[in-house]
Amino acid sequence: KPLLWSEVDGRFLFSSELRSLLALGAGREQDPVSARQYFAYYYIPAPHTVFKGSYKLLPGHCMHVDKSGVRVERWYDVVEASKQVPKSTDPQKTLFELMDDAVRLRLIADVPVGAFLSGGVDSSIVSALATRHHRHLHTFSIGYADDPFFDESRYAEEVARHIKSEHHTFKLTREELAADYTRLLVAMDEPFADSSALPSFMLCERTRKHVTVAVAAMGPTRSSGGTRSTRPNCAGATRVCKSMVYACWLRCGAPCPARATANGPTASGSTTGSQGWPARRRTAASRNWPPSPPTRKRAPWWPALPISWRWTVAKRCSPRPSAACPA
Repeated sequence: KPLLWSEVDGRFLFSSELRSLLALGAGREQDPVSARQYFAYYYIPAPHTVFKGSYKLLPGHCMHVDKSGVRVERWYDVVEASKQVPKSTDPQKTLFELMDDAVRLRLIADVPVGAFLSGGVDSSIVSALATRHHRHLHTFSIGYADDPFFDESRYAEEVARHIKSEHHTFKLTREELAADYTRLLVAMDEPFADSSALPSFMLCERTRKHVTVAVAAMGPTRSSGGTRSTRPNCAGATRVCKSMVYACWLRCGAPCPARATANGPTASGSTTGSQGWPARRRTAASRNWPPSPPTRKRAPWWPALPISWRWTVAKRCSPRPSAACPA
């Protein structure tokens, strides 16, 4: 569960929900930093919350509270932990064992447990692994009765038949979606600008009638091959990442030591390091990175933002000055 906390008049308040902190007296002043983050990322990342003075505990961190105050420390570092993992002679087997164990651990509970199954790569993998450790696993998905184009329930049902789970499909209508929208806003502690929020809310509500806990999958679609819209050429993943870095250097006109060392300065004396890089690739990368600020067509809320907020978002999406470029 998430841990939110605040300090008010010498009292330390903590809860798994922001509304509980407000009920205990936490401040209701909106945090302008969080507002800028929300319009940039479409959610408010930890440690900030929508209210000034209330915070979320970051993942991989622990908190010490005593009479001297509050102290937050990192106890787990993904980068450092990855250095301790021995190299595998059979990566495919190792990946399977790690994912299987991760799913097994999350099925340990003293209440009924199920799994969300959308029919996509990620939820299909998690649900299939869950059936190895949980007999008569209940899986849950939603469909759209009024819009067959967005209805993927048939894929979920096909996977459910293959893994032999007890599957439940909830068909949603436009009237139900519209009626539940207000209840969703009431249930949310903070704004969350993702179209999946409403159907996820309705799925969880209906799933609760059958099980108390449902495991979900977030991320494996990308790491398991992905879809066409999110899958780069795996063999060229390193090249893609390098191209993004080089494009940033090219756009802001700063020297790029890694390329300059190998190629030397250009005829004009420039050490941008872009020489030897195909012109069409330089042009394409320079044009596509960094991304441009939102437009009225893509984001109708953009012109309505206060100038200070628009400036912050635009700053993140515009070429940086040379001095601010990453080394």
